[in-house]
Amino acid sequence: MGYLDLETNFEDAAKTFLETATGLSASSLYASLDQDTFVSPRLSIRAEIGSAEDPPTVVAGDVLEYTQYNLNLSISIVSDAAIDGTQTSHRSYREKVREAMLLNAANWTSTDGNGDPILPFYEVKYMRPSGSDFEVDGDLAISTLTFEIKFTIKASYFGTTSQSQQAQSPSTSNSTGSSSTSTSNSTTNSSTSATSSSTSATSSSTSATSSSTSSN
Repeated sequence: MGYLDLETNFEDAAKTFLETATGLSASSLYASLDQDTFVSPRLSIRAEIGSAEDPPTVVAGDVLEYTQYNLNLSISIVSDAAIDGTQTSHRSYREKVREAMLLNAANWTSTDGNGDPILPFYEVKYMRPSGSDFEVDGDLAISTLTFEIKFTIKASYFGTTSQSQQAQSPSTSNSTGSSSTSTSNSTTNSSTSATSSSTSATSSSTSATSSSTSSN
């Protein structure tokens, strides 16, 4: 995802470190737009972006952009309350999620299986628990933990799309120039060919005249 798809990047990063923290399989963790077949227990993760904060930041030359944002992250633990024993596992998953979201935990600064940072575009500046909720929906027990986060988009990523397009411009220009040169050369060659044909015709006419004079 691109650096401005804030929600997806934070949700995917949370899925990565929460999978490790809870011991749940990847197929049991879902971001807000994931399409899935319902399974339990599961974690449902949603990132909602709030307002940007003043002042804007200089990101390139004299260009100003908003780089500091507020984010509300909610993590829901969902289990089937009709199955005996799930109460204990539900409490355990809830505790493990809280532990993973501690300030000193390896969460947003974690790396993936390839050793790459899971949140390369941003720097989390502030995070605190903002509350929890519990509800029973039919047979489902749902605990939702929410967190307030402040983060910054790294200035180096702004303008990367336009720079990529600019990088392609010289190639387009060269292609146009080559096409123009090729057309010009082709026209010149055609003109030269026509001149040669005219010269040949003149020579043939002269030869024919000479033959007629000799006959007379």
